Amino acid sequence: MLTTRVHHVMTRNVVCVREHTPYKEIVRTLLEHAVSAVPVLDAQHRVLGMVSEADLMEKQASLADGYPETRQLLSRRGRAAQAKVHALNAASLMTAPAITVSSGDDLAHAASLMRRRAVRRLAVVDADGRLAGIVSRSDLLKPYLRSDDGIRAAVVQHVIVEEMCTDPRAVRVDVRDGVVTLSGEMENEFVARDTAHLVRELDGVVEVVDHLRYRIEERPAARVFRTPA
Repeated sequence: MLTTRVHHVMTRNVVCVREHTPYKEIVRTLLEHAVSAVPVLDAQHRVLGMVSEADLMEKQASLADGYPETRQLLSRRGRAAQAKVHALNAASLMTAPAITVSSGDDLAHAASLMRRRAVRRLAVVDADGRLAGIVSRSDLLKPYLRSDDGIRAAVVQHVIVEEMCTDPRAVRVDVRDGVVTLSGEMENEFVARDTAHLVRELDGVVEVVDHLRYRIEERPAARVFRTPA
């Protein structure tokens, strides 16, 4: 069944910096290109890490917080923040290692990774770790722009006909604002359940309202054998 992959929605022309790019040059790059983060690459174009506005802001924040040198920062996060206050280039500013996905990963995997790691974007890399693109939260929402007619066509062709091998006339499919309502009679409980499950996985589907019925197979009554006295 067709599924949108990272390479379908990612940005391919990515603004990036090198390990030794100075602090001010990174700031200038972000502002000129209106981006909030840039990947850091080595000489082989492999992704080493990511520098974001949050990393750069540590220096400004320190002017208010003080970050006294004598203060003992026990947490790993605290030590990393203090190090960035004195950072001079991308290598010392970046968050590393970079959190990456491959271009062939599905969007659900990318979304789950963003949520678990609390990041807004992921570098997309090839098999050798070289930069192929970047994917952001907003990119992952693009499949929801799919039209209701497009969703309905995918439900009928890819799910009902190809996956479930069911006569499309047996199932009514109504789609409104991405919400798919299924009604009709299926062969059995498992077919009905799997149909609704596969529809939920289609690109652009917001929710599935499952009104599918199924035929209940009658089981033959059990025979009772009596042992002669």
